[in-house]
Amino acid sequence: MNGFEPLDTSQPDFPSETDLVILMCRHIRHIEQYWTDDSDMMGHFGSLNMDEWMPPGGPINEEVIRSMTEQLQGYAALYKHSDFDSDLAGVSRSHLLDRLNRCMRWIVAHHLVGNLHTTPLQWNGQWGDDWESSLWAGELAMASYWVWNDLDADVREGVLNLLAFEADRFVGVDPPDGRWLDTKAEENAWDSFLIAWAYCMQPDHPHAAQWLDRGKAFALNTFTTDRDRVDMQLIDDRAVRDWVCTQTAHPDLTVENHGSFHPGYLGCGGLLLEGRLAFQEMGMEPPPHYLHHVHDVWAILKRWR
Repeated sequence: MNGFEPLDTSQPDFPSETDLVILMCRHIRHIEQYWTDDSDMMGHFGSLNMDEWMPPGGPINEEVIRSMTEQLQGYAALYKHSDFDSDLAGVSRSHLLDRLNRCMRWIVAHHLVGNLHTTPLQWNGQWGDDWESSLWAGELAMASYWVWNDLDADVREGVLNLLAFEADRFVGVDPPDGRWLDTKAEENAWDSFLIAWAYCMQPDHPHAAQWLDRGKAFALNTFTTDRDRVDMQLIDDRAVRDWVCTQTAHPDLTVENHGSFHPGYLGCGGLLLEGRLAFQEMGMEPPPHYLHHVHDVWAILKRWR
């Protein structure tokens, strides 16, 4: 492993955008050690042997797919960034794009819309239609969007098919409810995040209007209290109370998960902002549902700095 000079943390703007790019370039040298070529057209990051990284009985798809989609976001950001340093990263810009194409192709092919199967993926060797697959699909959408015009045509088509499949899961479905012990705030947030990107990347899809409606509902039901159930303020010409079908937070907007108050789960407001980003990137006005209680929750989170 290369030894790198420490960054100057005394600078008033640390960490600057340039600092972050430097750290990401350094990371490339690390993660490239875990790349596997499956064929000339596909590859993936990390080992598929769960005995190397997961205790028996632990979650599988979350560890495999989520880590890949998060790596791809970094590769996409570096590919587009003017400060990318190929000498520091140890790879060229074209190498980043090759990894993006091949890994996205692998992810799509092993999703339920694809035709490939591998262990240890849980759904007969595939993934998708899972409690957290919306998050991974949304992350894949963001990674693909930043480099969209440079991706291979079949990869773009595969990503859109995957997004449509995942968004269709929520047509006619109401957000889940949870206040005590297991808030559903984070699940509703990442579902709305995925739906936003599916809608914004395919606004002419036959199901787009239904996706948009469900995205609004899941976003607004991310942070809800008993007061929201009687709130007559209008959003899209409907009272808030008519959008609400959940209570995911206590009256003070704190949330519980894993059996206790969990400030980390308040951070899922960031997923709502990433959903808003889809609309902003496409030049659309983000629905106000994606900001419901976000500023209130941020005020609570700031107490934990």
